[in-house]
Amino acid sequence: MPATFPESTLTSEDRETIERYFTCSFPEDFWFLRSLIGKYHISGEHLPAEELIATYEFETQENPNFTKDHIPFYAVGNGDYICFRKSRLPDSPIYYVAHDDPTESILHQTFEDYIKDPDWID
Repeated sequence: MPATFPESTLTSEDRETIERYFTCSFPEDFWFLRSLIGKYHISGEHLPAEELIATYEFETQENPNFTKDHIPFYAVGNGDYICFRKSRLPDSPIYYVAHDDPTESILHQTFEDYIKDPDWID
């Protein structure tokens, strides 16, 4: 049976749309990883651009643990997200933001460390 791959989560307009919406720059590794999704099997729920923005808007209004400084890029699947901090981009650590716990935790110091972690990327 042939391998199936998720649809790409990066279109030619996505980088401009995301960076214009959030008024900041993201790590180059972030864009590189997103360009590989759809070409290679990369596990996880990396949010497409329109979902990234919609999730941000929803969570900042509905989730008291989610601030306007959190930018979600990965849905854990239980209501939690892996996020950047807008105020720290493009060098933001990677944060785990839970839907039911106000304590935010740093998952990785850099996006590069995140993509090297087999618990999140395989």
